Amino acid sequence: RSRSTRSLHGESREPGTGKRSATALAAALNVVAVQPTDGPGFLTLFPTGSPFPPTSTINYRTGIVRANNAIIPMGTLKDITVHCQQGTGTAHMVIDVNGYFQ
Repeated sequence: RSRSTRSLHGESREPGTGKRSATALAAALNVVAVQPTDGPGFLTLFPTGSPFPPTSTINYRTGIVRANNAIIPMGTLKDITVHCQQGTGTAHMVIDVNGYFQ
């Protein structure tokens, strides 16, 4: 199991201006699980500081690339927590920020 926090604050930018958004409340994301070496497994994204949610953002199996879109609320510091769980091994993840909501 692994758990890491990734800040989206520097990546939520206002369209056309490139300025960072201090008012973003949620982010529209594309989440991809790449090259999992063990499975089944899952990734769960949620606002940092919030309780662990009962559902995953994406489920995956060994050797399969899986993608999913998600709208994730931002934590108070404009960050999210990414929780990865699988039996053993590793999984890479790609998180693309498509936009944000105010």
